[in-house]
Amino acid sequence: MASILTFSKIPEILFLVVENLDIKDVLSLLQTCKSLYPTCHHRLWSTLPLNSEYNGPRCHSLAEVISTSGCDNLKHTKSITLGRSVFRCYSEEKEDEPEINSFLSKAFDDGQLNPRWVEVVLSKPIPQDSHFSYYPDPVRPLLPSERQLLLSLREYCRLRARNGISVSLSTRVISDIPKYFHLATMTKLWLSGLQLRVADSASSQIAELTSLLTTLPHLKFFGWAMYNMWQKDHEYSHPHSPQEFAQLQAAITNLRDLRELQILAHFWDSDFFLIPPKSVRKLRIGNHIEKASWWRQFAECPLESIEELRIWGRTRSHNSFTLGDVAIRGLKTLRISGYPAPVDLEECLLRCNQGLSSESLMELVMKKAYNTISVFEDELMEDFRSSNKIITHRSTFKFLDHPELGEMDRERGFARDLAEHFLGRVTERLTSLLWIPKNPQDLEYMEYKRNNLRGALKASGESGKRLYPAKFAEGLEKVTEHDARPGRGCFLGDWPTARWIGNDAAEQDAISEAKFKKVAEFTERLRNATEAEILVQKFSWHEDWRTLNETHRWQDASYLAERLRVICRYKIENITTANNENFADTIMRGILSGEKVDVEALMVEWIRAKVKDFVTEAEAERQSSWYNDIRWSFQRR
Repeated sequence: MASILTFSKIPEILFLVVENLDIKDVLSLLQTCKSLYPTCHHRLWSTLPLNSEYNGPRCHSLAEVISTSGCDNLKHTKSITLGRSVFRCYSEEKEDEPEINSFLSKAFDDGQLNPRWVEVVLSKPIPQDSHFSYYPDPVRPLLPSERQLLLSLREYCRLRARNGISVSLSTRVISDIPKYFHLATMTKLWLSGLQLRVADSASSQIAELTSLLTTLPHLKFFGWAMYNMWQKDHEYSHPHSPQEFAQLQAAITNLRDLRELQILAHFWDSDFFLIPPKSVRKLRIGNHIEKASWWRQFAECPLESIEELRIWGRTRSHNSFTLGDVAIRGLKTLRISGYPAPVDLEECLLRCNQGLSSESLMELVMKKAYNTISVFEDELMEDFRSSNKIITHRSTFKFLDHPELGEMDRERGFARDLAEHFLGRVTERLTSLLWIPKNPQDLEYMEYKRNNLRGALKASGESGKRLYPAKFAEGLEKVTEHDARPGRGCFLGDWPTARWIGNDAAEQDAISEAKFKKVAEFTERLRNATEAEILVQKFSWHEDWRTLNETHRWQDASYLAERLRVICRYKIENITTANNENFADTIMRGILSGEKVDVEALMVEWIRAKVKDFVTEAEAERQSSWYNDIRWSFQRR
């Protein structure tokens, strides 16, 4: 307790500590020592967020506290958010007017509530990186208590405008803004989910927005997210002249304090490109900007003041045109999510902006790596699985011909054969997937892909464990009809199971030859393609891969791999294995650096590790009758 008392005597340090605690921790700290009460109490009331997403009764406790204890605690409030808890204008349910509104209005009027920063939320928030169309609910009129609260806030801001009051507003109705807000104190405006009125023309709405922007001299943030069915599917039938958009552009240009601009939808006319003012440093472009003419205007605009650019794209299917080049040169931060409409937008921005931060480059590299890996890793794992099946067929008959081989010899022989077959199939794919690194960004890309391949290889051994027991049980039933001793000769021989295995192996070989040819043809196309061709055709080529897999789909014979594992895991616990990560790690490094790597040895060690991992998972299964029958049958031979 002495240390806490000493700590409380240094208010500067105590204040910094309390500022970094959440509300629950502050409340707990408040109850530990009486001397900490003033600082903790001040922290609890410094921020008042009345924007809860809770759907039940809201603010009843706060209203009760104010009604019983007065408004003295509100004097500590420096930041307040007025949203869902106090406004019902966008609520879907009919509710009574919240009691808290009258208390807050009186607190503003009497000077008991003196915040420096006020946020008003009158519209539902829209995810800025959403990939779906957003259609807002019908606008509901403000309730009397809500109008009174906004009027009290407006008068408070007017009287204290010189004290640095900052107001942030999110709404969908432009016409209500001058009525209920002191425009000189507004620093952030987010017009989100606007409900366009059918009776109004586009000209009147453009004029309404233009008039509003001319009265916001201290606006630092402006966001536009006008999502509606008319905007998405149709152009306005009302004519509007270029002069109207010129006036809107002039109003935006005159916002001298504007630092951040977000455009998530078109300004009525999808051909109109709004040029950001020279004061803007951050620009955001949303996923509903798809018109080619708009993007070409964007490419021609130098945007000299923009340092941070964030673009939200949609899906691959929306990519339909190229830009060739962009005029913007001074970007320091670039973030691109999804797939923007211009196919070569990312390539152009990277080529023309050499001063991008390492964080931006890392994010773009990870995005490109993920896209590449997602297209090819499934095919890579299919190579491993099919190789496993084919070598399992061949190795099984080889082991029957040489019953003198021990368990370890059988495991090593299988690993060597699988390594040779798998590496022959996958080398070309890995070579086409990777390139020799020319700069640090490519090295980061290499690291990301190495981790992806490592994880994929680690998971590949888990496939195909469920189909074998059913097939083997079918074989046991047929064998039992010929032999009274269950399991005798059922592992291999002239029984139905063995004949079925042989037919399946021959069919696998025939299918593999046809698929190898198509894989080689596709790899050659990819190797000879330029970067631009790959970017333009990557979606269609992905479709080629999918068609290829559907046409030459492998028959699932994974129960054979399970059978070989049953053989190999007997006394396998004593084998020294390499770390599972070494294989993928060394393979990648060798291909990228050109070093000569003993890939076969690495593959052997990796497969040993996979077999050993399988032993750990199958301890309970080892005690089952069918496992003992297999081991007994094999040992007899």
